[in-house]
Parts: sequence; C-alpha cells; structure tokens
Amino acid sequence: MEHLVAPRRSSIHPSLLASSATSDHVQDIPLADYVVAMFVDLPHWTLYDEVSKDLQERIEAFKEFYQKAEEDVKKDTPDLFREFVESDDSFKEALLPHLNLLRVNEKAQVRSQWYDWKFHWVNELLVTAEAGFNQLAVDATFLERINKESHDLLVTLRQEYGEVMAELKKDEEEVTEIESCDQQYLNELKTSLAEQSAELDVYRTDVSEAMAKLERSNIRCAELDEEQKEAQNAIAECERIIQIQNSSTKEEVFRLKDKLEGLHDLHLWKATKIGAGMAQFLYAGRFSVLIPCVNFVPIVSRVTIDRLPLPGKRRDPFPTLSDLTLQTAVKWVRSMGDATTNREIVTFLSDYWTSIVQLRTQLNIIETKYPVAIEIIPQDGTGEDLNASTSSTSAVLATVPSFKATVKVVDLTVRSKILINFLFGFGVFAHWPMASKRTNCTVEVAIGPFNPENIRVSITEYLSQITQDQQHGCLLDAIETALPRS
Repeated sequence: MEHLVAPRRSSIHPSLLASSATSDHVQDIPLADYVVAMFVDLPHWTLYDEVSKDLQERIEAFKEFYQKAEEDVKKDTPDLFREFVESDDSFKEALLPHLNLLRVNEKAQVRSQWYDWKFHWVNELLVTAEAGFNQLAVDATFLERINKESHDLLVTLRQEYGEVMAELKKDEEEVTEIESCDQQYLNELKTSLAEQSAELDVYRTDVSEAMAKLERSNIRCAELDEEQKEAQNAIAECERIIQIQNSSTKEEVFRLKDKLEGLHDLHLWKATKIGAGMAQFLYAGRFSVLIPCVNFVPIVSRVTIDRLPLPGKRRDPFPTLSDLTLQTAVKWVRSMGDATTNREIVTFLSDYWTSIVQLRTQLNIIETKYPVAIEIIPQDGTGEDLNASTSSTSAVLATVPSFKATVKVVDLTVRSKILINFLFGFGVFAHWPMASKRTNCTVEVAIGPFNPENIRVSITEYLSQITQDQQHGCLLDAIETALPRS
C-alpha cells in the first residue's frame, strides 16, 4: 500500500475548480465543469478502489493465516492445556497456579536466552571494537610516519623554494641592470651575434661538404688499394708462373702430385686411368672399379668391380657379407640407367661403401663379446621398396638378397642361451645408419627362463629411439639393454 499515492488537492490549480453553487440559487452547470470535477475526483476514486481491493485481499489472507494457525495450535496443543480446557471449574482453579508457574518459567527462559544472545552480541561488539581500535592504532602509526615524511619533505621544499626565490631575485636584478644599460649598445651586440651565427652556419655547411668529400676520397682510396693489391697479386702469380716455367717445373709437378695424393687419401678414391674409352678407380685400396666409356660416357651395363686382396695376413671376419655387398654394388650400378655419369657412379659407391663399413663396424663390436654368424637370405622379387629412381632399377634390386646376423648370447651365471637374429634388407644395410630404426630382429631362447618377445620388443624400442650421436655400437647396446629387462 505504500506505493499508492493520491495527488494532493493543493496541487490542482484553483482555476480548474468550478465555483460552488449555493443551495438558494441553482445555476446551470456547464459540461466543462463536469469534466474538471471528473479529473479532480477520478484519482481519488481510483485510489479508493485500489485500497479497498488491497484491504480485501489482506483480510482474506489474514483469515487463511488465522485458520491455519488455529489448526496448528489444535495439533500442537500440550496435554496439560487440553485437560485444563476440558476440565471443570474446580479442577481449573487447582491447575491455574501451576500454569502461572509455567508461564513465569517460560518468560524467565526466554529472557535468559535473550540475555545470553545479548551477552554474545556484546562480546562480538567488543572484539570488533578492539579490532577497530587496533586498526586505528596502525593507521595512527602510518599517518604519523607519513606526517613525519611530509614534514621532512616540506622542510626540503621550503629550502628549495628559498633558493629558487633567491635565484629569481638575482635574475630580476640582472634583468633590471640590463634594462638600465645602454639599449643601443645591446642592440649592436645582438646584431653582431646574429651575424656571427650566420657565419658559423656557413662554416658548418662547408665542414659538412668537406667531410662528405673526405669520405668519398677515402672510399676511392680503398678501391684503389684493392685494385693495387689485385694487380700485385696478379703480377706475383705471373712472376711465379714464369719462375716455374723457367726453373722449377719439376718441383711444381711434385707439389701438385702431393696435393693430388692428399685428396685421394681424403676421399679414399684414386683415379688410376681416365680416357675416352675407359675409366678406372681404386677405392680405399680395397676395390677396383672399371667403367667402360664411349667418348667419356660410361656404359653402366658393363661396369665391373673387383675386390683387391687384403694387405699382409689380415683375415676377413665376414667373407660371406663381403661377397654379398660386392654383388649388390655391381647390380645397383648396372641398373642405374644410360644417362648416369662417372661422378654419379663414384658418389653412389662412396655412400654405399661408407654404410657397409659402418655396419661391419657394428658387427665387429658385437663380435668382441658374442659370436656372430652371417647367413644370406635370397629374395623372390617382392622385397621392400628400395627407393629406386626407375622401375627397371626397382625390378633388378628387388632380387638383391638380404642377410641375417645371428648373435649367440650365452650367460653361464643363469644357464641361458639366447639367439638374436638381426635381419638386414637392402634398404637397411645400403643406407646405414640412417635406416637403423627399420632394423628387424627375432629372438630364440634355446636355454633359460627368458621371454623372447620381451627381448625382441626391448631391442626394437631401443633402436627406434636412438639419435644420430648414439649410433656407435647401438646394436650391442640394444642387446645389453634388453637382457636385464627379461
């Protein structure tokens, strides 16, 4: 009901109100006065209607609440009061003192509860007040420190203000003194200063142009020095050639020969014969490559590779592997195509034999601890993808045999014997160590309680996780890592 507000009668302008008619003299009331009266009384009627509706709703709600309260009282009425209501007057008089005592007791309990609540409330207020007082003490300390700092800063500012005012006074005295001087003389000085500034600008411009000329001259001198050095080097080279031609031809030939032999030792290749019909090379003193040519164009289908005997009494630990790698090199070279050059053949053989040397090094490292046996595995023409450049090359190399390196691991402490077979296809041993992660292996446990599948999985995981700087001895490391896990 608080939101219902009726307009005050004083808010209506008196001109809108019609003049009251007397009971003695009845006048004709115009329609406009009725409209004005309607606008005056209509808000009141609307307000009264809203108030009456609100009161009616509240009365109905109170009736329902009262009826519900009576029902709750009937449900929760104590037995003593029910007996008191149902008993006769004599019994009521006897129970009345007891009921008075109960009422006094209830009031005392309610008051006690109120005192307890007030006591806790006062304690909470005391705690809050104490915390507030502590915070006020902290704020007072903080304000005291700020006041002290501001006082110190104010003293410094006052000193600076005094110094600034003294300088200002001094400047004002100087200005007054200058103004009291001869103005004509001052104007002459200003004119002379302006002329000197103009002359200084001219001098600065001249200096800048001179520095630019000096820089261009220095650049030109540097270019002339370079040209002079090139001319001197050319003259010295010509003089050296003339001297060689005149007196030192034999020494120069020996020097160039030594340089050529150094290049042969560096690249492991040595050209023994190069002509229009044939080219012959030696690789590392182990292989002789003979390339028939037609006007220096190689005939790859007739290329032959021969293995030279080992120097001294050295023994080949893997002769079967040596024969396989030699036959594979010949097949691959002969399948490279007619457009192949001598440089491409030499480059391929260098990469191929480098891979073979690194793989044999792995096997030699294993053989220092465990016996290694090599077994050739023929191919049926459906082998792995060799990344060949042409279909004919792929068809030829698909028949290249692979080989199996069997490592016999015997541990007398646990009475075990394990055969680990590493399978090397052409795509692996021709691209070692780049293809080391594609190495397959099988494990056979002849004697012992080991699980061959666990050993195989461990070796495969180790080879798939190694990096390029961990390639040396990786096969032996894989074996040593797998055995304790089993």
